[in-house]
Amino acid sequence: LLPRDPKSADLGNMFEEEVELEMQDILLAPPDESWQGGIMQLYRACAPTCKEILRNLGGDVGGVPPKLIEDRSIDDSGVDGVGLWMTQSNDPKDDISCFVQPLQETVSSIETISKQAGERLVVLMNPQWRSVDDSLDS
Repeated sequence: LLPRDPKSADLGNMFEEEVELEMQDILLAPPDESWQGGIMQLYRACAPTCKEILRNLGGDVGGVPPKLIEDRSIDDSGVDGVGLWMTQSNDPKDDISCFVQPLQETVSSIETISKQAGERLVVLMNPQWRSVDDSLDS
């Protein structure tokens, strides 16, 4: 289930924990396997949610949100639906990185960027790997 803003029906808006949502304000998202356009369609659906989360977490200066940068070069094949979104704030210590649908093959990039980020936030959104010890992930 993904929350939708009751006023605009946009996905990805963040709600206070105490807010109660009615069922018409909830979108039931299909499992990965039912997306006709495959993983790229799923990536295009995740990207706006990622951007909205980064805007909300990144804060703003004088009412202007941080610049958002998408880096698809992390997806070597170009069709695996993997991307890296980053905020570019006035102060680099406020920058945030978000990997969208990372694969097992991108773990080294995640580790590298996490080390470079230091105390800054690094997010993994909808990772596409499985844990062999997790009975619910089979």
